[in-house]
Amino acid sequence: MSEERPFRIGVLCTGSMVPHWQVQCIRRLKGQPGIEVVGIAQVTEHPPARQLRGFMEMRMGGLLFPKTGKREAVEDHVAGSRIRRDGSSKPVAALIETLKAQGADAVLSLLTENSSIPTTTAIPVWHFDVNGQELGTSGLPNFGAWMYREDPVTVDLVSTSGDQARAIFNDRASTGGMNMDAVMLGVAWLPVEMCRTHGRAGQAMRTPMPSTARTTFPTLLMHWLRTELRNTFAGRRKSAIAGEWNIGVFPHPISALLDLDGSTNVRWLNSPSPGSHRSEPFGYRAADGQLNVLYRKGEGVNTSDVIARVRPRNDGILKRSRTMLSTVADLGYPFVFDRPDGHYVLISYPHQQRTELFRVAEDNDALDHVRTVLDRAVVNPTCFEHGGRWWLFGTDPEAPDGVLRAYHAPRFDGPYAPHRNDPVKMTGSGCRPAGSCFMHEGALWRPSVNNGDPMALGIHFNRITTLDPEHFAEEVVHTLHGFPGTLYNKGVRTVCAMGDITLVDGIRPAPEAMEMEAADSNTVRKSKEYLEE
Repeated sequence: MSEERPFRIGVLCTGSMVPHWQVQCIRRLKGQPGIEVVGIAQVTEHPPARQLRGFMEMRMGGLLFPKTGKREAVEDHVAGSRIRRDGSSKPVAALIETLKAQGADAVLSLLTENSSIPTTTAIPVWHFDVNGQELGTSGLPNFGAWMYREDPVTVDLVSTSGDQARAIFNDRASTGGMNMDAVMLGVAWLPVEMCRTHGRAGQAMRTPMPSTARTTFPTLLMHWLRTELRNTFAGRRKSAIAGEWNIGVFPHPISALLDLDGSTNVRWLNSPSPGSHRSEPFGYRAADGQLNVLYRKGEGVNTSDVIARVRPRNDGILKRSRTMLSTVADLGYPFVFDRPDGHYVLISYPHQQRTELFRVAEDNDALDHVRTVLDRAVVNPTCFEHGGRWWLFGTDPEAPDGVLRAYHAPRFDGPYAPHRNDPVKMTGSGCRPAGSCFMHEGALWRPSVNNGDPMALGIHFNRITTLDPEHFAEEVVHTLHGFPGTLYNKGVRTVCAMGDITLVDGIRPAPEAMEMEAADSNTVRKSKEYLEE
């Protein structure tokens, strides 16, 4: 995109009421520097005939897309801007010409499969393709059995000029299948990516997804009944989040995890009480030199996680944990980093759309608020110093595993400005931060959550090859799948560098937790509890 002139885009939508995810597409475009939305043209909406299939598809949309499928008025989200609208019954080709006359360089089409876009247009027209299908008549992806599977979802934004932007999402639902709301809210960022790459020299057209046939009526009926019954008799499904998490100490520097394959050398804290968990640990050394660990503490499925502190004693016995911070909703993980004047903690408030900076109080019994560093929430906020600037990474709360956001500032406490190409990464796995960034052999490394297997979370170790206010690139070098051979051997999602040791977390299936407390398993080696040396 040119520095002197913004990239101008028009939007085609069906009617004045559109699904929430389409509104988010427009919001994302409007919120980006260097992009200007010059007009929204509305194609006349023709209500579909009331048929049983149409009713079931509408009902399925409400069940599978509870948030992104809700219809909202476009005018409610463009008020006060200079956007011009055309709501006439002109043919699509004429509306495209109108948007071109308003200065559009390209047109984003949010129209359905029943709308005809000319094969030849005066300016490029972009349309969505979700797993090989265009959007359905509701403005949502056509229903397909793949929505119940846990396979990655491929979404393309295809241009009549031959350009293309693609993202692959792995967002899982806690009850099985895909979290389609998270997928579509991640998809809402694709038009921004397309604006950045449109017409870029050397951009290759990716192999298109093979077209998929529309779901047959009996299959649609079966899945509709299945979904209705699942919502009525919802049961607890074993997942990576639903087990018992605990904190452990890996007695080596974090860089040793880059070569790790199946280590059992993790010393776990004694197990949390039944129904509770400890996860996402970050540590610091108090004035007396003792290790302190901040972590997310949960007491059950009906309570919000709190930020707590625990101090492992030299005899391996844990003193009672102390709550350091709690609110009416779950908080993000407590990212700790040291400065000359104390220990600072970054915590995200997803329910209030803000990211806050705290400092550990002098008496070590509370967190003192310092300031708001971002007027938006990011999942797993993680900061580090690199290239003479401070960086803050985290994922979009609406697509927590698929969209990585980045900010930078001259000081650790801000003010933070967005990276020029924010969001800097959209992919099915490896976006969400998983702990401390660190230097090793002259390179900067970023751990991220590998959610390729929802039943066994792991960690990608990404080597950052380029990072400045205008560029970002990283490559996955190693994946840590957990700590087999130990009690908590079913996954890992956090690693925290603490010099000669590394704090980690691990999970075991909750139904087995109490049984394994009673006796050692024949196949699982019980590791030592942590002892400070």
